[in-house]
Amino acid sequence: MDNANDLASSVAAIVARSKQTRVMLEKVRKHINLVYPSDEATFKLRDALCLPVLGGIMRSSEKNTPSPTFTKASLELAIKKGQLKPTWKLGKLHVRVGDVKAWIAASDKEFTAPSIRLVYEAPEIRSNRQKQQAISSQEQLKAKLVAAKAAQKKERK
Repeated sequence: MDNANDLASSVAAIVARSKQTRVMLEKVRKHINLVYPSDEATFKLRDALCLPVLGGIMRSSEKNTPSPTFTKASLELAIKKGQLKPTWKLGKLHVRVGDVKAWIAASDKEFTAPSIRLVYEAPEIRSNRQKQQAISSQEQLKAKLVAAKAAQKKERK
């Protein structure tokens, strides 16, 4: 009988631990549950930094992670430039998710436009003789320039 009682108590302990594990898993699941707000939802600028559109992480547990790329100042600058439309609630700036998405889409179009491509030509390879000739011709030009400046000073006097 002892074996049966020991077996029953160990099974009961395993069932109790599995229930505890399920409860903990459910708490963790709720904690890390990601939120994707609708386009009509409005957020304070500080909270808007956590929007997935900006690269942040929004969770249902209010433990949000802000975007590593955008700051509150960048949102304020976009509002000042007129690129992002704000709304005022209780004396604080708020933005709609749809407006933020439109702002990001417009920014992406600006950056994907092809830019002017500069092409640098490699300088031609010259021999030592050609380099010496260039140096001597530069020295001759400098001497002529000095002489011309001296002649202008004499004429002014």
